[in-house]
Amino acid sequence: IPVPAANAPKGMQPGDRAGLSNGATARVMSVSDEKVVIDANHLYAGEDLTLTVTLLEPPNGRPLQEATFAGGCFWGVELAYQREPGVVRTEVGYAQGADPS
Repeated sequence: IPVPAANAPKGMQPGDRAGLSNGATARVMSVSDEKVVIDANHLYAGEDLTLTVTLLEPPNGRPLQEATFAGGCFWGVELAYQREPGVVRTEVGYAQGADPS
């Protein structure tokens, strides 16, 4: 994303992290007299991550239940749910649901 250099802090260099007005961070990709190009993707976007998880037993000995929630920016919502005690698995996507009312 190109940003006018006049709107960027002085002294920015490629590789720097910049705070955005919405609280997110971006990586500085290039800097010129006219513009600063930033990458606002998540730090691990495009990275291969391998996790091995084994569920030994349901939490608290109770059977698992499923819930569906709608969220505007579902990646942020997913992270919040992943941090909740007792949440075993999360998955994001478009539900394409309908409201019968």
